[in-house]
Amino acid sequence: MVTDRAFLLLDDIQVRYGDAIAVDRIDLAINAGEFVALLGPSGCGKTTLLRVIAGFIRANGGAVMLDGVDISTLSPEDRRIGMVFQNYALFPHMTVAENIAYGLRSHRAPKALIASKVQEMLEVVRMAGFDKRLPRALSGGQQQRVALARALAISPRLLLLDEPLGALDKNLREEMQAELLRIQRELGITTIMVTHDQEEAMSMADRIAILNRGQVVQFGTATEIYDAPSTAFVSGFVGNSTFLDGLLGRGDGDQWTLRTSGGVELRFLSAGPCRRAGAARIALRPEQMELCDDGVAAVVRYARPMGPSTRVGVSLEDGTELQLSAPRDHGADSLPAGARVRVRIKPQAHCPVFLP
Repeated sequence: MVTDRAFLLLDDIQVRYGDAIAVDRIDLAINAGEFVALLGPSGCGKTTLLRVIAGFIRANGGAVMLDGVDISTLSPEDRRIGMVFQNYALFPHMTVAENIAYGLRSHRAPKALIASKVQEMLEVVRMAGFDKRLPRALSGGQQQRVALARALAISPRLLLLDEPLGALDKNLREEMQAELLRIQRELGITTIMVTHDQEEAMSMADRIAILNRGQVVQFGTATEIYDAPSTAFVSGFVGNSTFLDGLLGRGDGDQWTLRTSGGVELRFLSAGPCRRAGAARIALRPEQMELCDDGVAAVVRYARPMGPSTRVGVSLEDGTELQLSAPRDHGADSLPAGARVRVRIKPQAHCPVFLP
């Protein structure tokens, strides 16, 4: 998605708590209608950044620009931003309709508008007929829908989601992911979601901002982040990677080699960012490795069926431990511990390489 001007612009945002830096000079430009996920380990600053955007936390420096206007000093209620919390924060003594109408009443909207908007939101989140129920009579997924309807009722310019699906079980979580995405696409509302779930971020977001220690270390599509991580941290955090240190060398054509200290040599196509001979670190994902007849010698440590594939752990001759993902119909799940095999990096796999 590309627009002439970013709809939401975070310019040099800084948040400090005494000597501790929670958000460290973050710049981020988000386009209108985009769904962006903030992903990172606990304590990386993603929820703090979301609350700065909402106005619940005042940044120590920088500006929040929404549709070309600096909203940094506005109170939360004056920003016209909708927010859904992990615990939904529904008022237990209010009915579904009263919860949805809360923001509109706070803004002193006319009664007729409130009534029509409540019904409209109930239709949007597929909760028509539930208007007179109390939150305690709803399932977790239904409460989440009501919280979303309440956030959307004020016709927000921006929707913020703070781990909104974290309290749901796996099946319901996947169902609500689809519902959230449907509603976001139908309304075309710019949305930012904080999550610690990598699969959730990669399946829902147009772009993902990876945060670490208060900084955005990569901002891109799920494909860009997974296939071409900009740092070793991103490679290790997103997905499952094993890191090998060794000497990087140029092979034939587009081929590169990595020779470990134990003398094992692996051949592969490089995805960068390191593209010079010398000491380097390669990141290998299980799906980039395969069993073969002409690879390097290895000994099987375990073979664990995982649905349609088998995760095989092997040790190379120099003691290096790797994982590979093999199709179950190839008999990989029957490999006994101690079996001698040969493995290689798949010829078409592009592997990230970093400075050591």
